[in-house]
Amino acid sequence: MIKERADGWEYTLEQMLDIVKNYDNQPVTEVHIVGAIHKHRPELHVKALTPVEYHYIFKKAKVDYATGMKLMKEAGLDSMPGGGAEIFAPEIREIIAKDKCTGEQWLQIHEEWHKLGMRSNATMLYGHIEKFEHRIDHLDQLRKLQDKTGGFQTFIPLKFRNQDNQMSHIPEVSVIEDLRNYAISRIYLDNFDHIKAYWAMISRSTAQLSLNFGVDDIDGTLDDTTKIYSMAGAEEQHPAMSTQELVELIKQIGRHPVERDTLYKGRGMNTELNEKGRAQAEAFYQAYKDVPFDKIYTSTLKRTHQTVQKFIDNHIPWVQFPGLDELGWGIHEGQESTEKLRSDFHEITEHWKAGNLHHKFEKVKVH
Repeated sequence: MIKERADGWEYTLEQMLDIVKNYDNQPVTEVHIVGAIHKHRPELHVKALTPVEYHYIFKKAKVDYATGMKLMKEAGLDSMPGGGAEIFAPEIREIIAKDKCTGEQWLQIHEEWHKLGMRSNATMLYGHIEKFEHRIDHLDQLRKLQDKTGGFQTFIPLKFRNQDNQMSHIPEVSVIEDLRNYAISRIYLDNFDHIKAYWAMISRSTAQLSLNFGVDDIDGTLDDTTKIYSMAGAEEQHPAMSTQELVELIKQIGRHPVERDTLYKGRGMNTELNEKGRAQAEAFYQAYKDVPFDKIYTSTLKRTHQTVQKFIDNHIPWVQFPGLDELGWGIHEGQESTEKLRSDFHEITEHWKAGNLHHKFEKVKVH
């Protein structure tokens, strides 16, 4: 909560586009926006705005939530972040976020988004004036909606930081309280696949500890573009971490790092093919169904054999290899994911999309 408008900031559409353009030659996968959307790199996943903004936008446009979210999907929105949830209890929300949409409205907007077959995240701001019963009520309402729609993919507890805001007189909770909150969230939200720790808000060391208290996701490879928590006193005043630094952070506590995208698809994630993947699998089958393949090789991940399921159904011999990595191509086979490796992947796929199907990595050995 800022005290004066001058303490906030805003970007023009051109400035936002310039920020995205700064990453044009880098292997970024997502742009997270809480102001506006502008088309520039269609391959980027757009995770944008919260129900707080959507409630206001739809009210001004005189459309209901269902219509509004359908329009946002048509405009290119890919998923919704979980911000703006704060605490759902009206008696607390009236004090800390009275100018925002109600907790009920927040849940309604996410429900409409889920009805479109889309995914979103959920959060809870804790450690201020709320009591434990308010936290449990908040978790319970999220769990009930998740039972109904299944559209939430992760829950992110957000720690209240007390610098430079209207609740600066309230002391922050301890790291022990942070870890307890993560553990209780993991137990209570049994229908959420993931619990995320936002290291830029709680520090790298606490994020590492959280991996032993129910957290399975640390977000993410930021590039010093997140201001809200550094302004509120977070330990990370210039939050930025490379892929390799994030990998090492996870390895230091004996965990195995797995790279994912915004929708939790990626290396090592045993997920189903999405709608686009099923369409690609069908197109692949139609193009190669008459080729007399001798054998099919896949990893044990579901999506790899779902991609070639129709060939398998034609009784072509099929072998699964647990260690097969569908992203480890050519000279990059078995290597850790790095910025250079991801850049090489991006470059070669751009060649293929341009019709240069013979383009390949250097020194590729074909056996």
